[in-house]
Amino acid sequence: MIPVDEQILIFIYTIGVGLVIGLIFDLYRILRWVLNPRKVLTILGDALIWCILTGIVFFLLLMSNWGEIRFYVFIGMAAGVAFYIKFLSCRIIFLLKHLANILHKPFGLFFRIIALPWRFLKILLGFPTFVFIFSHRIGRKLHKK
Repeated sequence: MIPVDEQILIFIYTIGVGLVIGLIFDLYRILRWVLNPRKVLTILGDALIWCILTGIVFFLLLMSNWGEIRFYVFIGMAAGVAFYIKFLSCRIIFLLKHLANILHKPFGLFFRIIALPWRFLKILLGFPTFVFIFSHRIGRKLHKK
């Protein structure tokens, strides 16, 4: 049996695990806000974030109490998430959105520069296709007359 003082420390640790869960979830929310993915990517991202969170929680619980799951572990994690959502989430999201807006300009420029060859290739390959389709339509209209 685990002594009471160790159980209290594990409970406090699980509250910290709940805070980490809330922070990672907010980081994911900001990432979705910045990238604005479509429905399929959102579903895949949600599944991925839950797998990542499951792994992190498993690792942190393994480090704190050798992975022993007791009722107070769930209460501690729920309390940590609830505390984070109630008192910290709004502030963290506010800071992360401002940070994303600040970093958007330099990183946006960086990604536009990286994407430049792909855009050029798209234009280069798109022009002959456009000419072919346009000339084919004109040819069909002239042929009908």
